[in-house]
Order: sequence, then structure tokens, then C-alpha cells
Amino acid sequence: MAQYILKTDQIAAKLIQAWEARDNDASMRAVQELEAHKNANQDLAADLARYEAEQREPATPDDASTDTKPAKGTTRGRKTAK
Repeated sequence: MAQYILKTDQIAAKLIQAWEARDNDASMRAVQELEAHKNANQDLAADLARYEAEQREPATPDDASTDTKPAKGTTRGRKTAK
């Protein structure tokens, strides 16, 4: 998995460099390389997508059992001058 992510990041870096250089040919080569890499590793790509989706799921009410409300402060009446 780590090798897949590393290679994906390397190809993405090539794509960004090509975009910054406004090199359309290099951009297309990087996109094609990224697509070929993803297709060659479809199982890993699916596993990674599933893992990332699980990490983004909001907490359910059962998971959020702690009260996150701030504690009430003590309120004092304002002293007035007599």
C-alpha cells in the first residue's frame, strides 16, 4: 500500500510540474501514467478509497458519548456604585 501511495504521489508531482510549466504534452503523459498506475493496482486503489471514506464518516451519537458543551461560568451581578 505504501509503495502504491508513494508512486501515486510521484506521478501527481510530475503532473503538477507540467501544469505549472504549462506543458500540455507532459501533462497528458502524467495523466496517462497516473491512469495506467491506477488500473494496474485497482485492488489497492479500491482499498485506499474505502479506507479514506471510513476516515471521513461523522461520529454517530453512540460514538459521541462525551458532552461537548462548555461548562457554565458563574454569573455575578454587576456591583453598582452607591
